[in-house]
Amino acid sequence: MNDAGRDLVGQLPAAALRRYCDPAGFQFASTAELPDPEHVLGQERAIAAIEFGADMGRDGYNLFVLGQTAAGKHNLVQHFLSERAAKEKPPSDWVYVNNFAQPHKPKAIELPTGRGAQFRDAMALMIDELRTAIPAIFDSEEYRARRNSIN
Repeated sequence: MNDAGRDLVGQLPAAALRRYCDPAGFQFASTAELPDPEHVLGQERAIAAIEFGADMGRDGYNLFVLGQTAAGKHNLVQHFLSERAAKEKPPSDWVYVNNFAQPHKPKAIELPTGRGAQFRDAMALMIDELRTAIPAIFDSEEYRARRNSIN
C-alpha cells in the first residue's frame, strides 16, 4: 500500500477494536438469570424447514438435517420438536399381546396415555405371583388326591 493509502486508512487503537458494554446498564448479575431465547438466531430458514417437515401429518415423511459437525443440529431439532409436542395432546400408549389363534400376528391394544407402563407393571407382578402360585397348587394335598383318584 502506498503512503497516500495508508494515510486514508489510519491506525486504530486496540480499544477501538472491541465494543464496550457498561455492566451497570444490564438488569441482571449473570446471564444464567436470562430466559432461554425463543429462537436460534440466524437459523430462520432452518426453523422454517423443520416446521414444514413437522407439519406433514402423514406417514412416510422424514426430516433430513445436514450441517457441520457440532453445529447444534440435533439440539435445534430436539428443542423445536419438544416444544411442539408439549403443546399437542399426548399420544395413546400401545401394547402388543399374543394372538393365540395367529401367533405370528400379535394383537395391538390402544391404552390411554400413561397406562402402558401401569399395564407392564401389573403384568410383571402377575407373572411373579403365578411363578409362586402354580407350583404351590401342584404341591398341594388336594391336587395329589385328585391325581391319585384318576389313576
